[in-house]
Amino acid sequence: MVTLKDIAKRSGVSIGTASAVLNNKNGVIRVSPTTKEKVYRVAKRLNYIPNIAARGLRTGKSFLIGVLTAKITNSFVPEILQGIEDTLLHNNYSMILSTYHTPEDMQKKIDSMLQKNIDAAIVITDSRKEYCEKYIKLYKKIPFISIGEDDVNIDIPKVCVDGIQIGEIACEYLLKLGHTQIACIGYSPNRYQGFLNSLKKHEVKLEEDLQIHQCADFESGKIAIENYINKGKIPSAVICYSEEIAAGIIAGAVKHNIKIPDQLSIIGVNDTSIAKMLTPALTTVAQPKTEQGEQAVKLAINIINKLPIKTTKIILEPFLIKRESCKMVNSKN
Repeated sequence: MVTLKDIAKRSGVSIGTASAVLNNKNGVIRVSPTTKEKVYRVAKRLNYIPNIAARGLRTGKSFLIGVLTAKITNSFVPEILQGIEDTLLHNNYSMILSTYHTPEDMQKKIDSMLQKNIDAAIVITDSRKEYCEKYIKLYKKIPFISIGEDDVNIDIPKVCVDGIQIGEIACEYLLKLGHTQIACIGYSPNRYQGFLNSLKKHEVKLEEDLQIHQCADFESGKIAIENYINKGKIPSAVICYSEEIAAGIIAGAVKHNIKIPDQLSIIGVNDTSIAKMLTPALTTVAQPKTEQGEQAVKLAINIINKLPIKTTKIILEPFLIKRESCKMVNSKN
């Protein structure tokens, strides 16, 4: 069995230094980035496995972090989880993962995690009020980090993406292409506000009858196209809450011989794997997904260890990825 003594000897450092690096005690013993990397490299090469139980007895910690998400099948969640898991492993923590479907179900999962003495919880949050009440109760018990857009308007540590900026980026791009009859399909209060901000900035009238807020999946995306056809009014461009909705819009458009992007431009959000698979490939406003998981773990560990923290709200910026689903109005190319 590989020990800390073996790691220290191979790395050319003291046992205390090796322990500080591998047990995440860099605030106690100052270790240079070069030395840290050397110790990590040796530990990985020797397949070092820390004795979590012994470490827990020494520190009074479980080195477990609970992770809750409403939907693993949501295609941007796995990348967030990957960022969480990789960063936890790098810091010698383990993850307990649970999904929840209702506020009551979430409470049961939280209670189960608390019984396992988790050191902190990371939750990919739902902005609905009934869930927010549960988050506040959890935050009063253990360190709690929220991941998601900044729609969850409660005072807890969070890693979020600027939702207003998502709406602005999407709308600005379509306006630049000459579109004025723009619809939002699906709803996020911050994204929609960003959309409205851009319309106001460019003095473009909001087409209220084109907005469809009650839309959440592939099937409702198809139905949205049916609704436009029944109204006899189709927007020149749509901003979809998710790529799943965008896929439904494209399917509905194909069924009714509406050409994309010649007759209808489409922008999605998240840049999930489906965006590249659609025909045409989907222009999208991407979220930094893996980084959300990484930052949430770092924030959680700093809070657990009572280290100085510059901010408990980390806001990440979205960015536009141009593909083939948008076209300039009246463009012949």
